[in-house]
Amino acid sequence: MSVNHQSPDDAREATRDAMVIALDRLREDGSGGLSLDVELSSSFVSEALAKTDARADQAGRLDAHIWLQADGTVLVRGRLHATFAVPCARCLADAMVDAGADLCVTFVPRGEFDAQLARRAGDSDDGVELDADDLDQFPYEGTSVDLSPLIREQIHLAYPMRALCGYGEACRGLCPACGANLNEGPVQDHCPKCHAALGSASAESEEPPPAWKAALEKLRGNN
Repeated sequence: MSVNHQSPDDAREATRDAMVIALDRLREDGSGGLSLDVELSSSFVSEALAKTDARADQAGRLDAHIWLQADGTVLVRGRLHATFAVPCARCLADAMVDAGADLCVTFVPRGEFDAQLARRAGDSDDGVELDADDLDQFPYEGTSVDLSPLIREQIHLAYPMRALCGYGEACRGLCPACGANLNEGPVQDHCPKCHAALGSASAESEEPPPAWKAALEKLRGNN
């Protein structure tokens, strides 16, 4: 399914709609299951990263296979493909983040899910620990399963605490005096723009100055 040539809002809604899977559709496909190929609009990826400084310019993709079992359990196996950009921790240029992830989750009817929670609560009193499969179970209600909350969560969890631009550990950061990106000039002991001596404050040192401080000073200087 393509979301090209749509407004961001329409593309986001189309992405959500494509990830709502009717149980009747799964029954029609029988034991072979349903193959799902959904284009994740950039607006959908951006929504998943709301309240962060990430930027999503490219559409992602969800490739999955879905089965409905006799007891109403829905199995989802597949792969999420998505990328987004965050500011580099040193120079503030784009640092690309791969949000791709393998999916192996189970959706359980709400009544059964709540019953399982009650049983586990009783087991926890006896010191019984949950296994890994318990953490990959989600409830659903009604006659369909909505994958969009799961996919949004997976994208959001990919947001890094720290990321570097394409230069990686070789990123030289910003000039502490004027905020110029030192990656844009030759490697030397002074800033090619303001000629301030870099010395130990150079981004080549083990502890470069925080990029946000240099950027803030640069903004103040322009006011």
